Amino acid sequence: MVKRIHTIPLGQLLLERKEVSEENLAVALNEQKGTGKALGNILIEKHFASEESVYKALADQMGYKYLPTLSIDLVDTKVLAHLDTNVLRKKSVVPIRHKGSTCFVISDPSDDLVIKYISDHGYISYKRLLTTPANIDSLYSEIMVSDRKTVGKQISQMQKEGVDHEEGELVSFVHEILDIAISNDATDIHFEPEGHTARIRIRIDGILYEEPHLQIGKYDRLVNVLYGMAQVTVSEFRKFQDKQFTTETTMGKKVDVRLSSIPTEHGDRASIVLRLLNRERSLSAIGKLGFSKDSYNKIQKVIEFPYGMVIFTGPTGSGKTTSLYSILQELRGPKIKIITIEDPIEIDISMVQQVQINEKAGITFPEASRRFLRHDPDIILIGEIRDKETAEEAIRAAMTGHKVFTTLHTNSAIDSISRFLDLGVSRWNLASSLLAVVAQRLIRVLCPDCKIKDDISKYKELNIENSKTIYKANKKGCKKCNSRGYKGRTAVSEVFIIDDKIRSVISNSFNVDELIKAAKEQGYRTLFEDAIGILKQGKTSVEEIKRVVGVM
Repeated sequence: MVKRIHTIPLGQLLLERKEVSEENLAVALNEQKGTGKALGNILIEKHFASEESVYKALADQMGYKYLPTLSIDLVDTKVLAHLDTNVLRKKSVVPIRHKGSTCFVISDPSDDLVIKYISDHGYISYKRLLTTPANIDSLYSEIMVSDRKTVGKQISQMQKEGVDHEEGELVSFVHEILDIAISNDATDIHFEPEGHTARIRIRIDGILYEEPHLQIGKYDRLVNVLYGMAQVTVSEFRKFQDKQFTTETTMGKKVDVRLSSIPTEHGDRASIVLRLLNRERSLSAIGKLGFSKDSYNKIQKVIEFPYGMVIFTGPTGSGKTTSLYSILQELRGPKIKIITIEDPIEIDISMVQQVQINEKAGITFPEASRRFLRHDPDIILIGEIRDKETAEEAIRAAMTGHKVFTTLHTNSAIDSISRFLDLGVSRWNLASSLLAVVAQRLIRVLCPDCKIKDDISKYKELNIENSKTIYKANKKGCKKCNSRGYKGRTAVSEVFIIDDKIRSVISNSFNVDELIKAAKEQGYRTLFEDAIGILKQGKTSVEEIKRVVGVM
């Protein structure tokens, strides 16, 4: 049993450091009494304190050295090869070389089984090293990428060994593909039959990367396995499918998968897309999603207003849901009632009542929006405005003292006004209820380790001659970015604040040119202008701006 070095309780330590409020600590302590869960975990789950602050305090309390980051260069590969990587990742422990000796970095010093597992294999760590589970999990993801463990490698091995003889082995193959996709932060896996083969593509950072084709016979058996996991019956094989299931990968991660299939001309074989919904992923604060300072300040001002409607708009995969979840995380608390209606629920958020669309049971966007008001909410999230009925219910809620967040699929913030009016809602009601529209996209960030300088003179149409240096992706990439040239994404946005002058334009004439003129007077910046700001910071490339935002 690991003994505490400091006798001050963890909650008191965080309170003294001003990392948690007295009110939120009281809520967490009350939940701890009822559930027996670790206080630190409750504080993190409820986002009452950051993961880093909790683990720093825990390290001080237990006499460990806290490591804020872990580098793949520190990993003791010999020890890693000797032990079961799956067990280590599940237990959130990793061997590293520290000052010439093998040490183990852990995330839970109270887990005696971890200490026993290490000692049973003949390893004793004299250094007490602690970091967050997220840091360890991220490191294992990087290890998988650096080992070049790809879907292509798994496909080649499967076809070589004829793995389709056993369904159990095919299930393992699916789990390995999911592991690889998750390790690369993929959002979707595409299986597309074409004649004698099937194409497999994985979407990472918004881009589809093609893997080696799968023989059609093996693809047919793979489809049967996927349908079995999603509980699709034989009689439904040749119909459109939209199913959701939960599975555990070979690395012990639970992942929600949404399977969508359509029959194709290739022998009635289904084309399948698996959307990966990682409900366990941690949410970042709205200020850490990459919004420019100007956009962030405007968003922050709007979400602090007690009532009214805020719309987030953009195509599928533009980050709307992540932004809204981060806002709800920031606004929730013991004195606030929040209800959502979503399709699907992508992340579970404590202290928020989340409702899943179920049309067969009569749970639809307009019906839920009506009934929500009877539950005395302060804040309502309507996953998407699809029709006049839902739009009118959202406006009614906003006009009766509620804060309403919702999404639309339009190309720009100003286009959202036209979209609402096209649905047939009252111009006056819309103008009276609307606070702001945020249009956003996700743009890839250049890998900082291999990006190269670009020639500014090639882009006269962008008017960026005053910039000192701009960069572009290295087409060969490097080990750090898995040879892609880009690593991660950031938000590009335009925030359209509805002030009195704009309300007047919407209510009276609704002239788009007038609307744009009034918006620019308040400092409105387009998606393109925001993207150019990211380019000048050296974070993205002209090529990526053209792909995501476009250049007129």
